[in-house]
Amino acid sequence: GCSKSETHIASLDDAKTARIGAMTGSTGEAITIARFPKAHVKSFDDIMDAVAAMKSGQLDAIVTGYPAALQVSKKNPELALLSEPLALEDTSIAIRKGDNELLTALNRIISGLKSDGTLESLKKRWFKPDLTPYEERDIKLPVTGKSLKIGVSATREPFSFVDKNGKVSGHDGELARIIAARLQRPIEFFNMKFMALIPALQSGKVDMIVTGMTATDERRKFVDFTQPYYASSQVMLVRKITTVKSPPSEAVSGVEHQEITKQEQIDGKRIGVLSGSAGDLAARKHFPNAEFQAFTASADAALAVQTRKADAFVYDKSVLLNLAEKNPELVILDQAVDKLEVAAAIRKDNTALLAELNRALSELKNAGILQQLRSKWVDSKYTVTPQIAPIKASPGQVILKMGTSANIEPFSFQANGALTGLDIELGQLLGQRLGKKIEVIDMNFEALIPALQSGKIDFALSNFNVTEERKKLILFSLPYIENDISALVRRVSASVPAAAQRNNATNHQDTKLRTVTDLKDKRIGVLIGSADDTYATKNYPDATILQYKTTADIILAVKTAKVDAALFDADPLREIMREDDSLGLLGDTLFSFSVGAGFNKSNEALRGKFNQFLAQIRQNGVYGDMIRRWMEQRD
Repeated sequence: GCSKSETHIASLDDAKTARIGAMTGSTGEAITIARFPKAHVKSFDDIMDAVAAMKSGQLDAIVTGYPAALQVSKKNPELALLSEPLALEDTSIAIRKGDNELLTALNRIISGLKSDGTLESLKKRWFKPDLTPYEERDIKLPVTGKSLKIGVSATREPFSFVDKNGKVSGHDGELARIIAARLQRPIEFFNMKFMALIPALQSGKVDMIVTGMTATDERRKFVDFTQPYYASSQVMLVRKITTVKSPPSEAVSGVEHQEITKQEQIDGKRIGVLSGSAGDLAARKHFPNAEFQAFTASADAALAVQTRKADAFVYDKSVLLNLAEKNPELVILDQAVDKLEVAAAIRKDNTALLAELNRALSELKNAGILQQLRSKWVDSKYTVTPQIAPIKASPGQVILKMGTSANIEPFSFQANGALTGLDIELGQLLGQRLGKKIEVIDMNFEALIPALQSGKIDFALSNFNVTEERKKLILFSLPYIENDISALVRRVSASVPAAAQRNNATNHQDTKLRTVTDLKDKRIGVLIGSADDTYATKNYPDATILQYKTTADIILAVKTAKVDAALFDADPLREIMREDDSLGLLGDTLFSFSVGAGFNKSNEALRGKFNQFLAQIRQNGVYGDMIRRWMEQRD
């Protein structure tokens, strides 16, 4: 299809009708909507998603806080900040309403940090004008006592981000640790979407929010703020305006689209990594000139490569084999980037559990069971998810809490409504050997090390790559998998094997769907816990229902023929299809459902006010305009 012509923005006045990205729930979002009422404003949870949209021509500008904008411009020299800020704002720590004792203590600490130069030192070390390494201070924290629970949205480098070791870092990460040290309390970080932070604070899930939050009058209705610890501003990030001296030749302009066929071509390209993984570390070591895109799931990274938002995905070959086998468009380069070991992760001081796990792993290795697991899950190229034999727990067994991140097939993932994979089966076998019951806790990968350190879990099995940096934070068991770190890239079109093309065509022919009735015995993908999940389970009892945690997982499953179809809400699906014409709709609408706002059962007053407001915007046309711009209008 055709693309929109670029809008060149040299001043804020040029952005009146531009396509502008902003962070969901941020002050920048509110300012942008108010300042540019005729602009097309699109919201993002992660600034790097907005940057990717801008670089692919879907946005003309991004409005965000100065520190985040500065960081993006350093790593993307084709982007620049406009000199005129949209607004000046104070950044503060948010705490629950009425917690005056904590508020007084925090204000006293912040005053001390201002007067002794600590805040100025933080600013110089984290908000740097160049890409030289950060200078993070080592803060000694207590290991006993009541944890100080910190809410963060760690996607806002250099304010708050997850570093290569899986640790919450940045200006606010260090500030939170300094505060915890002053309060003589251990610390525990809870990483979540920005919009979830204030509800988490109100419910008591976290004690405070330290993540570059602006103290606005609207937010003060729900939380209390400390005195400011940083004076920031909302700025606009735009493309640099360059003068093209002469049109590029066809040969030169085509270079950007050449596929990677050998490892030497990767450096300088866009590389997808799972944040903090051994693949991440290896890629940054071997490809220092690359542009890195951090993902939390392998399916997201693979989809980025497939849709040309990234050029390569560097990760554990065991996982890449699974992705490449099911998608002929992707291929693993022959030359390995590096080597890795996969092991169980244990809290630093839990040497007793380490000894128990090592003994059990040695027994499983000597019995040939570890090799059997590898053959079953990694080497088999399965098309139907292997089964795990149930293990009965004895009454009164001690519970071992095992952390995992269930989005890394074949190690840990969701299938047929249950957790499965090599790590899940290995966890059960370890529990059997130790005479203990294994309780699996699924969480984001970057939360595993903090969960170990805080005692929320006893050990983790989640394709945990052994790295020297992680050894400083946790203990590792004997390795149970040894593998290559490799690069997944797009296959050169002409080199797709004829057999793969025939097999792919045959697969599509075998599962050809003409009506929704054909779904009755097929494999259907759904978002876990969604209305589509309920509908599919009820109406297709003979089908295999595969549940996924993210939209990217579902789309990749359809494209790689892991499922025959997916049930999805119509409007998001149409938006996806605008970006990917390889997908299509089957039949008419399956069912309809109402979408409403949720309220606390006891807050009938707020529910009534919201319903009055909704009736008002329906009547004055605002609601219809929103539907037209967001649901019906197609660029």
